[in-house]
Amino acid sequence: MNYNTNKKIVTDYSSKKTVCDKGSPMTWNLKVLPTTYEPSEYVRPATFGAVNITPIDKQQSVTALPSLEYILNLPAFRSAELISGGSQIHKPVTWVHIAEIIDVWRFLSGGELLLSTGIELVRVSPAVRRNYLYGLAKSGARALGIELVHWITKVPDEIMDAANDLSFPIVVFRKEVSFGELTRAAHREILRPRHSCGTESAMQAIINSLVDTGRDRSVLKRVLGPLLTLSPRPQTTLLTTLEVLLNTQFNITATARELGLRRQTIYYRINQLTGLLGSLDDSSKALGFMVALNILRSGAAISVTNGNPVRQFKRNKLS
Repeated sequence: MNYNTNKKIVTDYSSKKTVCDKGSPMTWNLKVLPTTYEPSEYVRPATFGAVNITPIDKQQSVTALPSLEYILNLPAFRSAELISGGSQIHKPVTWVHIAEIIDVWRFLSGGELLLSTGIELVRVSPAVRRNYLYGLAKSGARALGIELVHWITKVPDEIMDAANDLSFPIVVFRKEVSFGELTRAAHREILRPRHSCGTESAMQAIINSLVDTGRDRSVLKRVLGPLLTLSPRPQTTLLTTLEVLLNTQFNITATARELGLRRQTIYYRINQLTGLLGSLDDSSKALGFMVALNILRSGAAISVTNGNPVRQFKRNKLS
C-alpha cells in the first residue's frame, strides 16, 4: 500500500495489544491489533497451523476488529493506494460494502469500507459529489475505495477537497481488481475471533529476532523468493492461496470454500506454488512460510527482487 503523505507510518508494536485466536490448544494465529470490541454473535472460528502454544488466561479474552491499515495490507488489497486520511487508518473496519448509489450513507451504521467503480460519480454535479463524501463521513463510514480504471481515472476534485477537509480516507485502485475477492478477504478477517494474550506472541518474537539480526530479507528471499518475482496480480493470488492453504492445513475443500473457488482451481494454484516454491507436502516448510508471510505483513523488511521493491504487509495477520 502506498501512502502519499510526508509522514512515514510506522507500526509501534510496544503500544498495541498482542491478541490471538482463542482455542485450547492455541495455534500460531496470533495478531497485533490496536482496538478492542465486545464479542459478536457472528464471529466464526478460524485456525492457522497446528503448532501448539500454552493456552492463555480466559479472563483476558477480548474480541477485536481489524483496523483500516490491517485491511488494506491484506494480500487481496496489494494494489490499494491510500491518498488521503492517513491519520485515520488505525480505526476499526466493521464491514466492507460494494455500493454505487449516491445516497448510500442512509444505509450505513458506521465503520464500513465502501468500494465503488465511480460510475455514479461521473454522472452527478460537483455539489452532489461533495455532499456524497460529507454524507459518508457523517454516517461514520471508515473509508471510500474507488477503482480508477473504467469509469473514472482520477478522483474528482470535489471528493478530494472534502476528504482532505475531513481527514477522510480515500483508497484508490489504479488497476482492475475483483471487489468480490476484496470483500471476501476483508470479511474473513473481520469475522475472525482474536483474543488478548498479554505477552508477545511466539511468532512475533521470531520476527523481531530476525529483524534485529538483519536476517529478515534473507529469509524472504530463501522461502518466497521465486514467488515475489511475479507481477502484483499473480503474486497476490498465490500469496492469498498459500495463506488459506496454511490456515486450513491444506484442506482443499475448505480452501476452495474460503476463496469462493472450485477445487480444480485450488489444485491448479497448488501446482503453480509447487513449481515456484518446491513441494508443499514438506511439513518443515510450513513454519518457514508462516514466518515469511509475517515478515511481509509486518513491514519489517522490503525484499528487492529484480531491482523492484516488493510491497510489504503491515497487518501482522499470521503472527
